[in-house]
Amino acid sequence: SVHSETYFRLTHTVLLVVGYTGSKIFQELLLSGFVGNEGGTVAIAARRLDALQALKVRMAGETSQIGLIEADTSDLESLRRMARQARVCINAVGPFRFHGRQVVSACIQEGCSYLDICGEPEFIEAVELEYDDEARAKGVFVASACGFDSVPVDVANALVRRAFPPKRCCSVETFIELHSGPSGLVLHYPTYASAVHGLGSVEKLRAIRKELRAKRTAEVSKSTHPVPMRRAGSYADEVHKYVIPFIGADASVVKRSEKASGFHPSTYVYMCLPSKFRLWQFGLYGSLFKLLANYEFGRSLLLSYPKLFCPIVSKQGPSPDQLRETSFKVTVVGKGFLQDKDDGDKAPADTIRLEVSGPEPGYLTCSICIVAAAKVLVRGELRSMPGGVYTPATLLMTKETSFLRLVKERGLTFDWGQHEAGERYSIQ
Repeated sequence: SVHSETYFRLTHTVLLVVGYTGSKIFQELLLSGFVGNEGGTVAIAARRLDALQALKVRMAGETSQIGLIEADTSDLESLRRMARQARVCINAVGPFRFHGRQVVSACIQEGCSYLDICGEPEFIEAVELEYDDEARAKGVFVASACGFDSVPVDVANALVRRAFPPKRCCSVETFIELHSGPSGLVLHYPTYASAVHGLGSVEKLRAIRKELRAKRTAEVSKSTHPVPMRRAGSYADEVHKYVIPFIGADASVVKRSEKASGFHPSTYVYMCLPSKFRLWQFGLYGSLFKLLANYEFGRSLLLSYPKLFCPIVSKQGPSPDQLRETSFKVTVVGKGFLQDKDDGDKAPADTIRLEVSGPEPGYLTCSICIVAAAKVLVRGELRSMPGGVYTPATLLMTKETSFLRLVKERGLTFDWGQHEAGERYSIQ
């Protein structure tokens, strides 16, 4: 049902909201000037209208520019009614492997573009496999991983690749750093639960990737100078930190962006740790976590006693102090040939480095990124592109979009150092 008939077929953006993360995205919609200034309206949707009304009044007062829509991820017809009223849907309801497919399906059926903050590779790649053809036929844009997973990494990788002449970027390494203050870091429980289920369904992900490889027909050329993955626990001079392979969605999202471009350099994504003690601590907890996630009984233990296996997990989300004190930095180092021809014999002669920094990643940067993506869609900046399932970079990094300018205005920084070749791509 619709709380106010004013929003029937007039709402530009619907935010499917639940819990802490959804409330932060709603807050960003308000803070960024999206409501009203974009010439459209916004509605928030969830199962309970009374909870939506309380959220709206608490954060936005009694404004008539925000509608309320009753929708349930287990009720496809309610989701179709919701999607029928919008041009863009932002989905913040996870874990997406349980709640996401119905929303994607409803949006495509009703001609509403879809964005989410999912960091679950199985869901992200299953959506491409199952819905790309239908989205293309409907002219609808679908993109997952439009939050901190995986916008900063995917966009920064795309910028570094483009800073080189075509097919001259041989390797790209990404280093993710999280910085906390005296109040420490918090991992929200839904993110933790998604990781548990993700590690427990690796075989399903392999099967999906096998089907995707069979479906793709475009040729993808590879780097003539591949580099091996760094050993877990090795020291990276580029960032002066110990590094381990990052197990999140970022690497798979970046590789999908590369394949869409037709060129695939050696690509690796690493998590940075500041000391050998943290490395040992992470290895201990990580090994136990990975072992238990392989078994149903182990997953039940992990989900029932999260703090025992990951002390920073919280069901309440971060405190105001933790939000204020926490930040991130993503360093992307690309090697290749800016001037010399790559004849396959010489080692890459040039290095380009890009650092992307911003506020607390899981909620603040996440909200900044997905709201900026929604603005790009609402403004019609992609009208020349066909519909389909996209990665963040392939959707948002065309020269016609204002995406980079929007996220910079909200606090993300892109530092190229002295590399003029890269800087010209960072100004929009």
